[in-house]
Formats: sequence, C-alpha cells, structure tokens
Amino acid sequence: PPDDSLEDILGLTDEQRPWVVPNMLRSGEVLLLTGWEGSGKSMLVSQIALGASCGVNTLTLEDQQHEPVPVFVVDVENSALDVRDNLNKVWPVMKHHGQTAKPDIRFSSSRFAELSNPRDRRNLISRIDEHQPKLVTLGSLYKLAPLTNHDDVFNLVMTTVREIQEKTGAAVLIEHHAGQAQGANGDRDIRPYGSSMFRRWPNFGIGLSRSKEMESHAQLVRWRGDRARGRTFPFGLKERLFTQEASMFP
Repeated sequence: PPDDSLEDILGLTDEQRPWVVPNMLRSGEVLLLTGWEGSGKSMLVSQIALGASCGVNTLTLEDQQHEPVPVFVVDVENSALDVRDNLNKVWPVMKHHGQTAKPDIRFSSSRFAELSNPRDRRNLISRIDEHQPKLVTLGSLYKLAPLTNHDDVFNLVMTTVREIQEKTGAAVLIEHHAGQAQGANGDRDIRPYGSSMFRRWPNFGIGLSRSKEMESHAQLVRWRGDRARGRTFPFGLKERLFTQEASMFP
C-alpha cells in the first residue's frame, strides 16, 4: 500500500476504531489484566465480556449502556460450571437494564486448548474467525501457553493475538497471573509473570489487587502507561450486595 500523507493521518476518525467498552477499550487494542491467585480476575473478565455482549458497561457508576458487540471467550482454566457461576453474578445487572435479546457471546468448549499445539491453535483461531467477534478474552496464559521459556510464551501469545486481530479486528483482553516478587512494602508485584516483553507490549496493562482492609474491595493498578490517553478505567472495584458483581466505587 502507498505511504500515508499528513492529510491522510490527520483525517483519520475515531469511528475507524469503534468502542468495544466505551471510554475504555477500542477495537484492535490489547488489555493485559493481571492479578494474584484468587483475586477475582476471572470474575472481572466474565463481567466485562457479558457486559460488552449485552451493551452494558458495568465498570462505571452509571452502568453505561452502549451498542452490544459479539464476544468470544476462551477460558482454559475454569470449568463450564465455574464460568456459569461467574456469569450468574453479573446477569442480574443486565436484566436490570432491560436486557431481553440473546447476547451474542460464545464460549470455547475445550479446557485443554494449548496455543503451543499447532492443531489446537489453528482450531481456536478458525472458530474465532468464524464468529467474527469484536471482543476476544483469553485466559489464563499459564495454561494457554505452558512453555518453560518465558520469551517463547510471549512470542506465541503475541503472534496468536495479532493473527486474531488480522482476521477479526477485535479487541483482546488477556488474563494473566502477577509475579511472585515482593516490593519494598512487602506487597506482591502486580506486574505480569514471565517475559519482560509482556510489560511493554499491550495497549493497557492493569493489575487487580484485593484490599487488605476490606475483602469486598479491590484496586485496579496500572503497571504500565496507557498507549492511548484519556481512558476512564476505574481505580477501584467493590462487590454490590444485591448482585455480588464487581463495579466501580466513588
């Protein structure tokens, strides 16, 4: 293709990268969500995925409504019953907003898909391509890419995500574990486990950290600067008593 002129670049509009989650995530962007074991990563991913498919952003105080988008969920860590339990905690919020249409969301049926297995990888990408989602969630990386070399894991994940985006243009939300190292204050590091390239690659790197004072509260901590400015990711989350789903607190 020909090179772009200054006029071409300045003439680009935001509509060429539609919102998947308004004011947070656009199509073609990558969000890497990290957290410690049992911090609620899977719950939060389920909430974001179901919300996007229903057109409800539950990560705002107003539960902002938007155009629903097709979603494809790859969860190789949790059983179908575990995924169901997470979704059941969020579904009342969707019904509260008058959700009646069937959400366009699909779930990977295999808990044993490995990106390092060429057949599994081709099959997974083919199924995602067939569905043409606007949001794809992948997790957890330690089971999706169980390789011993951290740089190999990164290269495999990055290549897979790029191929998914080339075929669908989707935003990709990746669930990954935080490292084991401790900071100066004794808290565990919230940055991603493995290759340092994971800290440089995504558009957004956010860690989920449970509050020591209140078990129902958590913080969302940016472990890298956003590539796109002005996004309104919440600083904290809490469980609402009437649905037990996570949402932003003032």
